[in-house]
Amino acid sequence: MSELDYRKRMLAIADVLEAQGVSRYKIAPPLYRLVWRLGVNAKPPIYQSFGMLVLSNGVPFAVTMAILRILFPPLFGPSSIRKTIFVAGLAGLIYGLGMAYSIGRQSKRVQLPPLIV
Repeated sequence: MSELDYRKRMLAIADVLEAQGVSRYKIAPPLYRLVWRLGVNAKPPIYQSFGMLVLSNGVPFAVTMAILRILFPPLFGPSSIRKTIFVAGLAGLIYGLGMAYSIGRQSKRVQLPPLIV
């Protein structure tokens, strides 16, 4: 399946799920649309496993939080690198678990069209 066909297939699945009441941003977030446009065949979040959802949501959140804590210490208060890594990792884990739960619950509520990869 070519990249263009895959992208069209993912957008068609997004339309079907949106008709069932699923938010377009849960089906195909902007980052996924960009990745599909670049030709990468990435599964939409609603089709991913719980563990993959935790990682794909939690890691970027934790990295962003760590960078913000390092670049803007007046906002978060002074802290050591060890504390920054711990707090960012914990926040990423909590965020990742929350998003994975939310998306997983949504995927069980709707009828998912078959994913042909």
